[in-house]
Amino acid sequence: MNLGKAFEIPVNAKLPLFPDAELPALFRAADRTSMEAQRIYVRLAFLNFALMVLVAAIGLLGTWHKAHQPQWLPARPETVREIIAITSAGVFLAGIVLTLLLRVLHYARVWYDGRALAESIKTLAWRYMAGAEPFGKDLTDTQADENFLNHLAQLRRRHENLARYMEMTADLGPQITPRMREVRAKDTNSRLEFYITHRLNDQRLWYARKASGSRAAARRWIGLIVVSQTAGALSALARAVVTDLPYEFSGLFASLAAAFLGWLQLRRHQELSQAYNLATLDLNEVAEHATRIKGEKELGDYVNDAENAMSREHIAWLARQRNQWRLPQSQPTERVVLPVQV
Repeated sequence: MNLGKAFEIPVNAKLPLFPDAELPALFRAADRTSMEAQRIYVRLAFLNFALMVLVAAIGLLGTWHKAHQPQWLPARPETVREIIAITSAGVFLAGIVLTLLLRVLHYARVWYDGRALAESIKTLAWRYMAGAEPFGKDLTDTQADENFLNHLAQLRRRHENLARYMEMTADLGPQITPRMREVRAKDTNSRLEFYITHRLNDQRLWYARKASGSRAAARRWIGLIVVSQTAGALSALARAVVTDLPYEFSGLFASLAAAFLGWLQLRRHQELSQAYNLATLDLNEVAEHATRIKGEKELGDYVNDAENAMSREHIAWLARQRNQWRLPQSQPTERVVLPVQV
């Protein structure tokens, strides 16, 4: 079997290589819910970090006013100081409200659980299309469809906590799309080539791009942290050398460094870069075994091995996120992310 062209990945290929619109409606609902929760959570966290820096900037403004007391300000110096103090307190209170909102509204949990559900459905869909267990080609089309829908129902029940966040609309389409049935109806060699081209290569390219992007982001944020800390140290030394210097910038730079560090920990670029590299290596190793496939049994085993390799990263990602924020697990991680054969 000549699979040389199947393994060729266009460098500038647009992901995903298999459109999400061709996947089950429940996948698209979970994916949309997860992405929306992630967007809100990340924006609120960014705003919280920005408020930390704003407090320090307001304090510096107070120092500047005390040193110069500009005459062009219509208010009395005492009034200006009161305004600055009240503004600082207001910013602190806004930060407290944001922190409580992040905790009470469960955006992080919806993000992670929605992603776990979406990835579980996606791996089920690809097992179905490839004819791998538990949707082997020894089943009739009716049996395979019924088995697939039963698995979706089990996943939905395990994630009942997401029901109030997900919106199942008519535009999401069916749970088994015509494209999924079309791929499943192909012969063994065609299904293998399609799986490699549209699933395995998609994930190999996705993980490789994410690993590269995470490395670059980690270097960028670490650089900003070092620059802020260096500027803070120089500011403190300047105060020691020039005793009558009216400004104190070290607090502002310390706040910047803390905000950059908090953002780096939130996004976990360094850790994700290593995890994505490992996933890429695992998938490249799986890809090498495609030439040994001779029939349906080997194809099913190959697809399950590839999906298990992808699911290991999903499980590890979910565990890292939950451990970071001490989130409760609604179900055991292995059962949430990796559908088992029944």
